[in-house]
Amino acid sequence: MLWNPISDDYKDRNKKSDAWDVIAKEMNAERSDIERKMRNLLCHFYRESRKVSKSKSGSGISDVYESKWFAFRSLLFLKDRNKSRTTTETEVSFN
Repeated sequence: MLWNPISDDYKDRNKKSDAWDVIAKEMNAERSDIERKMRNLLCHFYRESRKVSKSKSGSGISDVYESKWFAFRSLLFLKDRNKSRTTTETEVSFN
């Protein structure tokens, strides 16, 4: 519910709030600190992802950027999180 925008629970603010509370309790930290740290991790992950994808297009094998950031591989499940989804085309009639 925290990471998958396709999930119905993702849109449920109460469930997301409860999930953040559970994580904060498990980590023995303030919820605001946990949310801030997660935002920072996500921002850094997306920066690293952009570096990787930019270096792959039209680069030689020696120019390909490979992230050495400690959390990059662990957060790869978020890679396609913000990709646009396919939509169903509807026919518009102007009669």
